[in-house]
Amino acid sequence: MIEEKEYSRVIKEIEEFRDMIIEFFKIKSDSHRSGSILAKDTNRLNQLRQEINQKSSVIKYYFDEVGEGYVLYGRAPAVVGAYPFTTNIFDSLFDTHEFTSVGTDKVIDMLNQCIGKYQFMVKTKKSIVDLNVVPIFEVINAIEQNLRKCFKNQPVTEIEVQDEVEKILNIRQVKCNRDNESFPYSSKSYKPDFVLEEFDTVVEIKLCNSKGDEKKIIPEINDDIQAYLTKYKFVIFFVYDVGIIRDVDLFKVDLTKNPKVMVYVIKH
Repeated sequence: MIEEKEYSRVIKEIEEFRDMIIEFFKIKSDSHRSGSILAKDTNRLNQLRQEINQKSSVIKYYFDEVGEGYVLYGRAPAVVGAYPFTTNIFDSLFDTHEFTSVGTDKVIDMLNQCIGKYQFMVKTKKSIVDLNVVPIFEVINAIEQNLRKCFKNQPVTEIEVQDEVEKILNIRQVKCNRDNESFPYSSKSYKPDFVLEEFDTVVEIKLCNSKGDEKKIIPEINDDIQAYLTKYKFVIFFVYDVGIIRDVDLFKVDLTKNPKVMVYVIKH
């Protein structure tokens, strides 16, 4: 994984790669318009093409690190069979086929989008790990914004809260396994409420609706954290509180010291 101190260097490398592509196709376009090409331009084209091909694997790696796509999907015209095809901006950059060639503007757009992700991380001082968590926050926001609205009356059991969370996940088309996975840790067996396979993440639901629940839930969460982080990348807890937890910040402070653990208290 690329270290944070290297992001500025990566940005410069992608920018240089982009500028070489722009120069290459500008020379090609100018020579096409003039109907001839100078020897010096031919030499420069050959040099640029060699450098672009040599750097493609490294730039592709930079794309993969931040999850930026470079594959394009298309379908040929019906006159030639309407066959589907996939191509990518690296392997097909110099493809001259009428249907599968990659347009220069599209290549530049995708390179600029990748540069933008690294610039975002430099500006916000976030890491690639943080960037990969962004889609998870979209799921979290959906639950945070909608869970309270699901209840006219206070829920009595955790299963009621789990049912509503499952509905929210289904509406958002988030693939999840509910109570389907279990694994041993130490001398106990653990079964997460929800496993979001796409994010390698556990979502656990707690209901705080009676005196004593607050003190009971804290050790339960600590116990779950130790077990779940041996198998999953992130653990998210939603605590549905009906007025028992007075100081939410104090409740969460020691539970969220690990950046892979997130705790959200939803007030009824």
